[in-house]
Amino acid sequence: MKGTTALRLSTLFFILLSGWGQSLFAAAHGSAHLVQVIKAEKTDIELSYSMPCTLFSQRKARIYTQEQGQIIKLPFYPGDRVEQGQQVAQLSSKILSGQLRKAKANRQQAEVDLERQRKLKKRNAGSEDEYARAQTSVNVARAEESLLATRIAFTRISAPFTGIVTERLQEPGDVVSGNTQLLTIEDPDSMRVRCLLSGTRLAALHKGQPVTIQVNAIVGQTFQGQVSRIHPNLDPATRLGVTEITFDSIPEQARSGQYAQVDYQLNWKDLLIIPASAIQYDHSGRYVYVVNQQQQVARKNIISGVRDSRRVVINQGLQEGDRVITRGFFGLKTGSLVTIVKPER
Repeated sequence: MKGTTALRLSTLFFILLSGWGQSLFAAAHGSAHLVQVIKAEKTDIELSYSMPCTLFSQRKARIYTQEQGQIIKLPFYPGDRVEQGQQVAQLSSKILSGQLRKAKANRQQAEVDLERQRKLKKRNAGSEDEYARAQTSVNVARAEESLLATRIAFTRISAPFTGIVTERLQEPGDVVSGNTQLLTIEDPDSMRVRCLLSGTRLAALHKGQPVTIQVNAIVGQTFQGQVSRIHPNLDPATRLGVTEITFDSIPEQARSGQYAQVDYQLNWKDLLIIPASAIQYDHSGRYVYVVNQQQQVARKNIISGVRDSRRVVINQGLQEGDRVITRGFFGLKTGSLVTIVKPER
């Protein structure tokens, strides 16, 4: 029991001798607190960040029908490679072909009628109105024939670019209507990384900025890339903006939808910086304690900006040169007298 009491007394004696013990003692007896401070300074900073991102194919085509009919060919499956212009689907065109033959016959008959009216007009045996109506009939017949030829061409569907089939949604034998999706094709050479950032961090990025990419599914490797696009608007719900990253060399194992982590550095010039440890919080928000020339404490509410584990940017609430308390907060309040125990930096 005596040993325990002696230990407690020695511990208390050590605390009282230390600067922070003196601060506790001063707080209890109304004398000056012992604090450490740092001057708020404007400086250029470089902060390192990581952001969660997702891989996606910039070129992605959903292949839809433009005509109705029965699918008679759909030869490709997910994972198959297709070349630009290669036929990827075929619909039955029997009905349209029959309509085209009829349209051709009508056009031929209209041309015969027009030629007869031309000859009659030349002999002054036909009227201008009859000749004009014959000419109009030819034009209508030709337009109908051209339209049906175009619709038949729509039954043969080709790949718009070279890529990989990623979805197959129908099967041969299915009867589909117009505007039915058959396949999805993606271009693996257009693989990009999409990231979401706050408006503050987005504003610090620039096109061409280098980054390092880690793809979650590709263990033990990192890849280099650069910012290729910064979208101009933020999502009004999340207040986040979109940045797109381009690989310097796209990894073969990269797949759309994979998770990635992008490491990057943001550089700012002439910003007001204080240690993150100086910021206090209560129901009113963020604040710091500053020391005036009379060695008295004043509370200042602040609005902070970007930060890392050690430093934070102050957007509002402080001026350059303000002496900000970084240690010795216990018992502090507005108007408290303090003694600075560490030289200012």
